[in-house]
Amino acid sequence: MKSEKIITHAEITINPKFLQEILPKAKETREKILLEQGCETFILTTKKKMKTHWLFLQFILLNKLMLGIWNRIMLKVSSAF
Repeated sequence: MKSEKIITHAEITINPKFLQEILPKAKETREKILLEQGCETFILTTKKKMKTHWLFLQFILLNKLMLGIWNRIMLKVSSAF
């Protein structure tokens, strides 16, 4: 069965006053995402000079069925904008 790799890249800036509140929740969420079917890697990192600038990278390997579902979700998301 053919598989496709999806790479998700997102960058956000966190308000410094919420940083200590958000960090534990982000780590907890990361652990859950790593357990998802097809998830090969999930990286959450910050820039050294800007600890409030976060970078997320996720590598997902999708089989044909999962890819069809992913495409329908992305179509709905993109049409919402």
